[in-house]
Amino acid sequence: MAVRICDTVTDENGIEISEHGTVAFPAACYVHELSGKEIPWHWHEEFEALLVKEGIASVRIGKEKLRLSAGNGIFINSGTLHSVVSDWGGLCLLQSVCWHPRLTGGRDDSVFWQKYTQDLLKEHAVPYLFFNELGEKGTEAVLYFSDALEKAVKEPVGFEFDIRHDLSRLLVFGYQKQKSERLKQSEKELRTERRMKQMMTFIQKNYHQQITIDEIAESAGISVSECLRCFRNIFGTTPIRYTRQFRLERAAGMLRRGSSVSECSELCGFEDMSYFAREFKKQFGCRPMEYKKEYKKKAKGI
Repeated sequence: MAVRICDTVTDENGIEISEHGTVAFPAACYVHELSGKEIPWHWHEEFEALLVKEGIASVRIGKEKLRLSAGNGIFINSGTLHSVVSDWGGLCLLQSVCWHPRLTGGRDDSVFWQKYTQDLLKEHAVPYLFFNELGEKGTEAVLYFSDALEKAVKEPVGFEFDIRHDLSRLLVFGYQKQKSERLKQSEKELRTERRMKQMMTFIQKNYHQQITIDEIAESAGISVSECLRCFRNIFGTTPIRYTRQFRLERAAGMLRRGSSVSECSELCGFEDMSYFAREFKKQFGCRPMEYKKEYKKKAKGI
C-alpha cells in the first residue's frame, strides 16, 4: 500500500475523482508538498485525516480557517467542503489518509455503522475535528495517524487490520465530538454550503467557455447579490476570480500531465494566450512552459 504524491483532481461536480485505495480496501495514504500550490476547494465521500509534518498550513473549511503547525492534525468529515494552502508561502509538507466510511463502518446493519458512522454522515454532523482541541488525546490521535501511515509503508502481515483499527480510533474521536456538539452548523450555513456546491458544479462543468455572474447565480436559483455574498463568506473572493483560479488550477494539472501550453489555454477557457500566460505567472510565480519544465525535473528527481 504505497504512500502516494497527491494531485487532487475533481470532477464536474467538484467531487474529488481520485480513487482512494481499492474496492477491497478503500483507504489510501498521501504526501502533499504545497510549495507554490494549494489543494483546491473540493469535497469527497471519504473521511480524511491530515497531519502537518513541516511548515504551517491553513485548512479552510467553509468560512472557517484553521492554522496548523508541524505536529498538528485534523479529521475532516465526509462531504465537507475544504481546501489547504501553505500559510507562509514556504515549504509545507503534509501527510493524509483518506478512507471510505464502509472500511471502519462495516455493513449498514452493524453496530459500527448504526452507532458510530451513521450520525457522522448526516447533514448536520460536525464538519471537522481539530486534534489540538482534544488536549492529551490529541497526541493519541496523532499516534494513531502515524501508526496507520507506518503500516501502509511497511505492510507487515495483517497491516490492513492495524490500519482499520487506527482509523477506527480516529473515527471515534469524531463521533465523540459529534455527540457533544450536535447542530454545530446552522441551517443558514448549510444552505450557503449547498448553494456553493451547486455554483461550483456549474463553474466546473462550464469553465472551458465564457460564463457570467448571472449564470453562476442562476445555477443555484439565487440573486447576483446573494451569489456574491456566498463567495465572499466562504471563499473570500468573487465568482469571477474563483472561476479564473479554477481554470488556472486545471491548466496546471494538464501541464503536469504533459499537455501543451496552447492546449491548456484553449481547453481551460482562455481565449488569449498572452493573458493566460500572464495570469498563470501571477498565480504560480512562473510562466506555463517554465512550470511544465520544472515539474518534469522534480518528477525525474533532478
